[in-house]
Amino acid sequence: MDSKSDQTTGSHEAEKFVTNPVRIGVYDFTDGSVSLTNFLQPRFCRELNHQLYPNTTATLIDASGGSATDANGKKVFLLSEFVCFFGTLADPIHVLATARTTTPVFVTAVHTLIRHDADLQITVMAWNAQGAPVPGVSFDWRCRVIHLPTGFGPPK
Repeated sequence: MDSKSDQTTGSHEAEKFVTNPVRIGVYDFTDGSVSLTNFLQPRFCRELNHQLYPNTTATLIDASGGSATDANGKKVFLLSEFVCFFGTLADPIHVLATARTTTPVFVTAVHTLIRHDADLQITVMAWNAQGAPVPGVSFDWRCRVIHLPTGFGPPK
């Protein structure tokens, strides 16, 4: 093959990728309730009157996907790379990552609200038993977070 046909093949492959997108994750928006507590009444577990406590209902984002750690045993990504949403995010936030391997490896995940709580940065790291980073570990992740729409989000 000459270089011209290589370029044509490469552009054809790129065109196929654009016209035939690849699934990278799933997500949904659901209605939920926020649990409240305070230090004076630590057992504040009862049916909430949403008129007295208007901030106890929430839209929740439940998202999941898959990826792999880089050469440093780490993968950093944004929730907005997988979920289309408008608004802010709020605690409590739950992130879980599970290695997709039969080789023993530890996987940890941390998260940080960024851009004035408009996005969530998720960092997944893979470690061996000696604490050294492990590159190339495939993993699945799941995140559940409170979404406070700005009026441009999905319909309720």
